[in-house]
Amino acid sequence: MYFQLFFCPRRAVLRARGSAHITRPVMITLLVVAVAWAQSAQETLQQADRYADQGDWFHAGPLYATAEEQFRATGDRRNELYAKLGRLHRQAESGAYRTVRDEINGLLSDSAVMSDHALHIRALSILGTINLNLDTEAAERNWNEVIRLATENNDPKWQNRGRGQLALIAGVHGDVGGSGLALVQAMQRAVAIGDTAGALHFAIWLANGLTMNGMPDRALDLLDKAVLFSKNANRETPLQLSVAKVRALATAVQAGSGQRAQFESAAQSTLEEARRKQTPGAEIEILNLWAKMLSETASRSQAERLGVEALAAAQRASLPRSEAQALLVLSQVYRQTGRLADADRHISKAVATLRQVEEPYDLPRFLAEQAEVKAAQGDLSQADALYSQALDVIEGLLVNAPSSTTKSAMIAARGDIYIGHFRLALERLQRPERAFTILEAARGRALYDSIRYSRTAISAVGNTAIEREITQHQRALLNNALSPSEAKRVLGLLDAAYDRLLPIEYARARAEMTLLRGKPAEPGEVRKRLQPGEVLVMYLLDAKQSYGLRLTRTGLTVHQLPRRQEFSNLARQFVEAVKAKQDPGQSAHSLYRIVVAPFVASDTKALTIVPDGPLHLVPFASLVDETGAALVAKLAITSAPSATVYQTLKTPRRSRASRPLLAISFSPNQRPQNTESGTRSVFDVRGPTLAPLPFGNEEVEEAARALGKGSITLSGPEASEAALKAASIHSFKVIHVAAHGVSNEREPDRAAIVLAAGNRAEDGLWQAREIRATRLNADVVVLSACETGTGRLQGQEGVMNLARAFLTAGAKSVVASLWSVDDRSTATLMGMFYEHLARGLMVREALRQAQLQFVKTYGAKATPYHWAGFEVIGDGTQRITNGTAAAN
Repeated sequence: MYFQLFFCPRRAVLRARGSAHITRPVMITLLVVAVAWAQSAQETLQQADRYADQGDWFHAGPLYATAEEQFRATGDRRNELYAKLGRLHRQAESGAYRTVRDEINGLLSDSAVMSDHALHIRALSILGTINLNLDTEAAERNWNEVIRLATENNDPKWQNRGRGQLALIAGVHGDVGGSGLALVQAMQRAVAIGDTAGALHFAIWLANGLTMNGMPDRALDLLDKAVLFSKNANRETPLQLSVAKVRALATAVQAGSGQRAQFESAAQSTLEEARRKQTPGAEIEILNLWAKMLSETASRSQAERLGVEALAAAQRASLPRSEAQALLVLSQVYRQTGRLADADRHISKAVATLRQVEEPYDLPRFLAEQAEVKAAQGDLSQADALYSQALDVIEGLLVNAPSSTTKSAMIAARGDIYIGHFRLALERLQRPERAFTILEAARGRALYDSIRYSRTAISAVGNTAIEREITQHQRALLNNALSPSEAKRVLGLLDAAYDRLLPIEYARARAEMTLLRGKPAEPGEVRKRLQPGEVLVMYLLDAKQSYGLRLTRTGLTVHQLPRRQEFSNLARQFVEAVKAKQDPGQSAHSLYRIVVAPFVASDTKALTIVPDGPLHLVPFASLVDETGAALVAKLAITSAPSATVYQTLKTPRRSRASRPLLAISFSPNQRPQNTESGTRSVFDVRGPTLAPLPFGNEEVEEAARALGKGSITLSGPEASEAALKAASIHSFKVIHVAAHGVSNEREPDRAAIVLAAGNRAEDGLWQAREIRATRLNADVVVLSACETGTGRLQGQEGVMNLARAFLTAGAKSVVASLWSVDDRSTATLMGMFYEHLARGLMVREALRQAQLQFVKTYGAKATPYHWAGFEVIGDGTQRITNGTAAAN
């Protein structure tokens, strides 16, 4: 990680990550200097300050050097020192870190510098950023001194910048939550006091953090906003912003986003700019990113060339973090090409270098590569120890995650480390049960922790001024006919309000985040929870080799499966055909043959699936066996986020619900037609009128009749968010919602169920962030709405969706949808489901019987689109007991 200097003259700032090197045409430098000598020293300084204020130290540096000489000639000692510090800033940015550090330390013993507030802070800021690359403890001292001086001199800009820089140091030391929260506050404070450069700097660092924690799409959004902010302030796009974008694109490509062409274009242009401006850190960063990308393809010779170039540049510039990254990439290349001695030498030096600069955040990836090298050399014991050490460091980082959402992203970003350890335990150590437990430490991990916390904590629903502001903006988007410009303005205000809400939400989540790690389930413990004839299959899909871990009451077996890409292609073909109401053809059987056939036997009665990757979106019930029969005809099917979560949901709660059913049906009236704004937004409930749901009321009445006395129904205006929050929702065994659902892949916490508002304090959007803070005792929550089982795929953590929010809140199981379901067929299917549920069938069996009954009733018209879109997530063995139901 490289921290580049960034500093606005007379109101200095610090620049974010980035940098590079190489030469620029000498003629331009000579021309700048010649022009400078033709004007006065003060004019030269002003011109240098203008460049520096734009973050253009490439042009500012020579001018500061000229002004320094001019002021020395006139005997203006103060301005000579000021210009000298500008010149040293550029010199450090060019890679002369240790030389500049020594010179700055000398200046800090000069009484002229120490007695001048602006000069003293300017010198300390340069020193603090240099030390951030070389000695983080010294950097922390430097920035604390900046804050002290700024406070004494009532300088709010430097107080804020100093706190922001300390936030960066906290992040380097692994305090992700504290760092992220402080950076958000520093950015907001910079905007409030008109510090454009500071706001840009901290926005870029927030984007870097999002990228490093597996959220490159959100990072790219933030960087796009930063570009617009920069243009509105008449500033050029900073180089470090371009570097941050390349970094985010690289991570997105590695996550399978298909943005490779964008990455290569951005990397090429940024590399050229970095070289033109002679900024080594940015050049090295791009070279490392590109080499890493190439090392994962067949272009390993080119990856080696770029890695060697990056390493040499990092060593010349004395940038140990960049040097460590280059050594890591080269180790990977050498290991992949069988040069194990070279790989061992490079990764050993990389780990030592990273430890020298005290950066635990990146350390797990380095330890994992060292483990892979040791395994390739045959030292399996050392490899296992190194992987265990890497996972221990990750656990230490997770303690400082600011929220469950961030924790899941952090785990997803390091999923390859868990997978690497899993492979070592399974393939090399021949310990399948240990491999199972290693994978379980990542699979559904954040959800498991959230469920554990919610079982002991009270509801944390908030009503702050910012949340009331969010409500009003969302009411406007949902209910008003907005012009494109009005919609864009309100969306901007909404995003800004959510940004301001972050510190509040982080504070609320702190108790959960400090919860001690829950032990992942051991295979033997899970087996005890399985019923006779039940098979649990945990899938791991990977580009190299996929696996299915089959767990029954009698043991654990592991099956090798095709690579992830084959699953992806088949799953896409199958799901697209089903959603289009077409015959999925051969893909239905091909997928069954690969995904299901190896794991079911003649005595298998129920299948519990822990999916991975594209399997999260597959309606398993409609897969077709060799006889042409759908899987639902043979088995009851449940999906679970992980075996550990499945086991936890099966564990009895301290309290039980006493009332049978709360059923809610909301069908919106015709609303004013909104006009599409044309802007991209994470909030998209605006636009065309939401279609009425004429069969929703019939659906909830059928459910109430089935479950009998004590059931409550809310429909029309009564089906409001206000009424729902006022109800004793924790006292119901079954909660049924027939309404519109809104999924949100980019911001999962904003996914929602659309209800009536009920009063001015609500907006009618029961969002995931609100649901998660609710406390339930429901045995099953039925989400008879669109796409409640889909959402953002977060690596080993699983899918971030509305179903997950209800599991967190306390539901034992959730019946959720995989696509936009049809209103009429859904109402019919749900009526059948409640008939079977009322007869005492388990939730998973009730859904199975309803699907079979639907197909039998409607014959050829019953395509999988109409009946297979719903799945049971969680503990599908729950039974609903009620006096009336028992009588039925």
